[in-house]
Amino acid sequence: MARNDLYLSILKSEARRHKGKAAWALDQGMSRLAKIHQKQADDALRELADSYQAALPERNDHA
Repeated sequence: MARNDLYLSILKSEARRHKGKAAWALDQGMSRLAKIHQKQADDALRELADSYQAALPERNDHA
């Protein structure tokens, strides 16, 4: 597995982990903790999207 693939895999795992923790915290009535984990999940997903976007070749729409 290439280094970039490993990084993307770790980001996906982090997002899933924080989503699960947010759901658990919400079930336990800890909305503040759920909000923190949801933000961490969103950050991981945003970074993942940015990484995928950076890996795409440049598009030339003016051609």
